[in-house]
Parts: sequence; structure tokens; C-alpha cells
Amino acid sequence: MRLGSPVWLITRTILAAGLVALAVTAWQFWPPALRFRLARNEGQMRVVISEYLNGRTSFEDAAAQLGTRFTEARLLIARLPHPSVGTNELRIEKGAGIAPPGYSENDPSIDSLARRAFVLSAPPQLRQAVEEMMREHR
Repeated sequence: MRLGSPVWLITRTILAAGLVALAVTAWQFWPPALRFRLARNEGQMRVVISEYLNGRTSFEDAAAQLGTRFTEARLLIARLPHPSVGTNELRIEKGAGIAPPGYSENDPSIDSLARRAFVLSAPPQLRQAVEEMMREHR
């Protein structure tokens, strides 16, 4: 097989496609990659909250962005092998563990933002039920 020959080019293309497929699969399902993505997602949550608390983002915009981050976190957690109840999923859904540095986890502004984000992260047909459930668990 000579460099530049059609067989070499086809082989190289197949190898490259295989490496890309392996990388994409690892990014989507390999537990260390999923944990990295979860940590990065939590960092993005803190940025959204910080921007809201510092007045750079409105409540509804921040809640929508945070809701998107909650959805992403749930999808990542679902791909982790054997998620145990009481770990990241529960923390994220209650909004705990996402306060930016210098802010308390018990800050009422963060709590109300996390609650609104959680409602917005639910499918539209379930939002009213989720909102009622959130009111009951205050």
C-alpha cells in the first residue's frame, strides 16, 4: 500500500471516521466524560445565577437558562451507570450546590430562581403540575 494510493486514502478515511465515532461515543456515554460534563454544567449554572444576582440578567431569562442547564444535567445523570438516589440529581433539582462563590445556598433569590428554572425545565404539558408540586413542598 503506497502513500497517496486510493487504497491508502480509503483506509485513512475509514480510520479517521472510526476515531471520530469513538470520540463521540465516549463523549456521550463514558462515565468520566459524563462527570466532566456535569461539573462543567454546574459551573455554567453558577455563572447564570451570578449574572442574575449581579443584575446583568433578568429573572425570567436567568430562569430559562438555568432550566436548560437543569435539563442537561438530568440527561447526563441518566447516562451515568447506576445513579443512586440522593446524589447529584436530587441536589440539582432542589437547586442546592449551585450557589456561586460568595453566596449562601439558602439565599432566597437563588431558591426562587432555582424553583422557577425547575418548572421551566419540565415539558410544557407538565409545568402546571410541577408548579403545584413546588408550592406544596415549600
